[in-house]
Amino acid sequence: MLERSAVKAASCVLMGERDREVPDLPDVYSCESKGKLMMKTRNLAITATMLAIALVFQLGFAQFSQPLVGPLVNMTLFLTTALVGIPAGILVGCCTPVAAFVLGIMPVLPLLPVVAVGNVILVLLFGLVRRIAKNGNQIRSFQIDIPAVLAAALGKFAVLALAIRLFVPLFMPKVAPKIVEAFSLPQLFTALIGGAVALLLLRLLPAAIVNRRENK
Repeated sequence: MLERSAVKAASCVLMGERDREVPDLPDVYSCESKGKLMMKTRNLAITATMLAIALVFQLGFAQFSQPLVGPLVNMTLFLTTALVGIPAGILVGCCTPVAAFVLGIMPVLPLLPVVAVGNVILVLLFGLVRRIAKNGNQIRSFQIDIPAVLAAALGKFAVLALAIRLFVPLFMPKVAPKIVEAFSLPQLFTALIGGAVALLLLRLLPAAIVNRRENK
């Protein structure tokens, strides 16, 4: 049936009858196209929503930057990566420090790439650990997500702690002790808290939202 339809379509094109309908063509192609379009629309909507939420957190709780904004922004990174994927998580992770700099929340320019790289490391480790652990294994998502969050939090903490001591002094001869402290152990705690909140929300979200990404 499929071969006969393909032959009919090809013959119509060769004969110049491009506008003529081929009634025997199956609808599976249009269904597949609609499914891909719906998935792209869903992913774009979730990514935009998470970025907007992160910006609202940065603006609304600017005076509580690290103890409150840090965990909330990390939460959006974990959620974006889990619901959409690594590229979307990286996008949000790179946009948030730029927005913080533009809005004056993080006024020191050399810190911008450091925070962006830390966010990218968090997203990469979380997404890759989940992907590798789930590859061919019948393991519940929650059992995989906990070690993924731990790996991501440790990775971000290590990168930021090293960068503030090795990279930033190249552009800022005198780094304030408060900045060094803020980019050290507190980063581990904010990432872990953000990851814990994200995992809780993933369990509370409707299964249709979460599972659509899990089954990809």
